[in-house]
Amino acid sequence: MRKAAIWSPPNPGWIKLNFDGASRGNPGPSGIGYVIRDHTGAILGKMAKPIPPDTNNIEEFKALQFGLIDCIKHGLNNILVEGDSEIAINVIKRKNTPNWRLQGILENKLQAWTGLKTMKLSTSTKKQTQRQMLSRK
Repeated sequence: MRKAAIWSPPNPGWIKLNFDGASRGNPGPSGIGYVIRDHTGAILGKMAKPIPPDTNNIEEFKALQFGLIDCIKHGLNNILVEGDSEIAINVIKRKNTPNWRLQGILENKLQAWTGLKTMKLSTSTKKQTQRQMLSRK
């Protein structure tokens, strides 16, 4: 029996960015997506699309990257970032990675992300992330 996961809203004054990336095979056909919501559950931004084949870690980071860029474009701050990729979350926390491909992407984006006033990072399970991105409040 599957355990249901329900999207939990951020506190008032905060925005929640849920992201996910996937690759069938490693590397293989890939896709990324994110959804940005406020504390009422209103969708402020979203994206889901296939992208050229790559590894799952790169895809997770790209999904996070696109979501954060969308937050910046809309002038959003106080962002709670949640995804199931500990690697992507840890890359942002540490601002470096041993993966040279992720490091190149990271260095190009860190300047833009410093404009965000507040960002909290957390991880969830794969199933929670999928259900949270699909659930509608």
